[in-house]
Amino acid sequence: MRLDARGGRQTCLVHILRKSREIRDLLDAGDEADPASRRFCDEIGKLIKEACALEVPASQKAREALVEKFHTRLARICGKRILAFAKAETLRLRLLPESREHWQLFAFILHGGPPSNNHAERAVRPLVIFRKVCLGTRSGTGSENISIFTSLAQTASLQGAHLIDMFRALFRSSPNPAQEAIFGPPP
Repeated sequence: MRLDARGGRQTCLVHILRKSREIRDLLDAGDEADPASRRFCDEIGKLIKEACALEVPASQKAREALVEKFHTRLARICGKRILAFAKAETLRLRLLPESREHWQLFAFILHGGPPSNNHAERAVRPLVIFRKVCLGTRSGTGSENISIFTSLAQTASLQGAHLIDMFRALFRSSPNPAQEAIFGPPP
């Protein structure tokens, strides 16, 4: 079995699931009579949902066997036959065993972690909304400042620190008091 060479990089399964649904919706809305592409999208969706819902076994050997089982099923679903609908074929090519992404689909089973990157997308959502509401920063320096301040604020928030104390310490002196405001005094 070929393990992920990138040390566990996980492709977001929710994105693959969403893409297969979008393709299926396009097929249903259009005049395309391509049952193979429809079947491909349905089977990929079923496989991804099953992977997202599974309970990961404790032993490494059982996890490796489970990943092998999923890869075998994925290879069977993707097959060798080219799909007539271009978007379905593009997705199929992304998931073939020869592709890098094939080996990153089930890394969460081997290495732990979630099957999606939803937590990361939720973390950046407030910044994206801020950017849209204020129409951007209009300069590279402004963008850099916003990214630094939001990174500091998010770090302080995740550490349970008071934002005002952290920024007050940062603006009044060196970074060391601000670091202590976030992480506490050094041991």
